Amino acid sequence: MKKKKILITICIAAGVIALGSFAAYRFFRDTRKVSVIENKNSVLLDMYTDKSRYAPSDTVNFKIKLSDKSKDYVNKKVCVYFRHLNKTVGRKEIRIPSSKEISFTWKAPKDDFTGYLVESYLIDNTSVKDYIATAVDVSSDYSRYPRYGYLTDFDKRSSADNKKIIDDLTKYHINCIQFYDWQYKHDKPLAGTVDKPDESWPDIANRTNYGATVKDFIKYCHENNMMAANYNLMFGAFYGYEKNGVKQDWALYKDAEKTEQDFHPLPNTWASSQLFIFNPANEEWQKYIFKREKEAMQVYPFDIWHVDSLGDRGYLYDNKGESVDLSAGYDGFLNNAKKALNKRIVFNPVNGYGESNTAAKSDLDFLYKEIWPTKYATFDSIKNCIDLLRGFSPKYKAVVLAAYMNYNFKEGHFNDNAVKLTDAAMFSNGASHIEIGDKVNMLCNEYFPNKDLVMSDKLKKDMRSYYDFLTAYENILLDKNEEVDKEEAVRVENYKTSDTAEADSIWASARKNDKYEMINLINLLGVESTNWRDDDGECKKPKEAVKMKVKYYTDTDVKKVNLASPDIDNGKSTELSFKKGSDSKGKYIEISVPKLEYWDVLYFEK
Repeated sequence: MKKKKILITICIAAGVIALGSFAAYRFFRDTRKVSVIENKNSVLLDMYTDKSRYAPSDTVNFKIKLSDKSKDYVNKKVCVYFRHLNKTVGRKEIRIPSSKEISFTWKAPKDDFTGYLVESYLIDNTSVKDYIATAVDVSSDYSRYPRYGYLTDFDKRSSADNKKIIDDLTKYHINCIQFYDWQYKHDKPLAGTVDKPDESWPDIANRTNYGATVKDFIKYCHENNMMAANYNLMFGAFYGYEKNGVKQDWALYKDAEKTEQDFHPLPNTWASSQLFIFNPANEEWQKYIFKREKEAMQVYPFDIWHVDSLGDRGYLYDNKGESVDLSAGYDGFLNNAKKALNKRIVFNPVNGYGESNTAAKSDLDFLYKEIWPTKYATFDSIKNCIDLLRGFSPKYKAVVLAAYMNYNFKEGHFNDNAVKLTDAAMFSNGASHIEIGDKVNMLCNEYFPNKDLVMSDKLKKDMRSYYDFLTAYENILLDKNEEVDKEEAVRVENYKTSDTAEADSIWASARKNDKYEMINLINLLGVESTNWRDDDGECKKPKEAVKMKVKYYTDTDVKKVNLASPDIDNGKSTELSFKKGSDSKGKYIEISVPKLEYWDVLYFEK
């Protein structure tokens, strides 16, 4: 009898163990169904990679930072899932160590130009105790999905401090850095000579830049698979430019009589209170400035020349008194620069001036544009701006927009709501935003070193999620796609819906490519103004929409619908229920969407 009881006990125990193992197995397969995790980031504090992008088959190095609470979970499982959109492409199981950091690796798949979300779950028995995620971009070239950042501070500091600045930007997957105002003078960017460069020099604002810092930043950019972009104006020179070999014969004038050379005004306290303007189509000016740029890049190994302009300058005249179409010379200048320097080229046609010419004829890595409310004031105009710029190019190219938030707000923190809605407007329409740089700060002004505003700690964390999302879902957000050409293709039951980003509505749009269709839902409910810049930092948080019924008219035979959002669980994909139907407008699917905070993406395979 005693032996029988022991046998029964053993059988029960074995059954419990088997049941637990089966439950763990089921969990391992079904983590996408886990939507609520208590005490999120209480143990798993941070997760990031060592580089901003990886070549196919590269080894990806991950770190997970742990809190003091990790001591209660030593040797517990962390289950890691590698996902491409809604598909699991790899799994790994690791254990919580006694130290406060986990390191592990993953061999990237062979597929080029592919984004992944990497999800980590802390498991205690069969329950989820914590969750964290990051993204991986597997791309052999940065220009397919440029995530552009910036540096403005080239002061003297330790090499370790310079490395930390680059490593912190790497956590946002920034894969290209603009070195803003790193140079000595616009017409003589290299201080000193190639053989004997100066150790330090004053920049245009009389800030001191250090050559060792510039070299450090370039080195650490390259170590982290970031491109380094040398910033300079296409056609500017300091006062006294003749001393450097610049000739007035190359200048542009405001009148045919040549009584006043065109210039861009600057503060009187700067190294030059005027930037004098020269004709970019003039071959002698081109030879001169290309030589100067080549000298600078012999000493500082930049990958790119980021060429700036100043927008529409009005009526201009050359040294012969003949009228000059300034933008007509842009494409020739840019193509000649690429040949002369053997470097990649990025160009800023300010507010679109010259974009039709340069996008169509210039050999640019991607399409860049600084936008201003005089032409592009609203969320909907951002979409139109992206479509217009990309439409000028004979080849599909990535788009990066420079757009400065909370422009008139001179002290304090950025408005989180405006920042997230503006990024959603750009990312959902296939563009990225140059905004994050330096010591994880954000642009609020066209003079990049301006630091009137700073990001709150919350916004820094939220931007991590947004950049993880942009990277993980690059194939549906940034690959070539087109707007679904159907009036009112998307409607949200019981909520005002708009396809033109009207105030107090859900901005709903649908896009498609060869593989996927997707619906973007951007929340403008309770948002009174649709001006993206939110000059005075007054944008209110949108009213959260819940239990939505989203109707999408499509002839596609939809099998599954997935929801992903940078506002929910670090962007993890979740399968949603839907039903099919038809009415007088045609076939549709009706999708049950649990909530909308700022931006949701619904996607499905065709």
